[in-house]
Amino acid sequence: MAFFGLGFEITVPIVLLMYLGYKLDGWWGTEPWLLSLGALLGIAVGIYTFIRRVITPGRSGNRK
Repeated sequence: MAFFGLGFEITVPIVLLMYLGYKLDGWWGTEPWLLSLGALLGIAVGIYTFIRRVITPGRSGNRK
């Protein structure tokens, strides 16, 4: 149950940053560069969140 929301924590940053990049592309006329940058940043944030949430608790349990 602890990892139930992990899928949302990975996908939400990707979707939000892609949407932000899409909107900024429309305003500034830089299509598709900011959308692509938003996707890459969203993936990086999603991976960071995954690692922080899954791997870090495993390390803290090994300390004595």
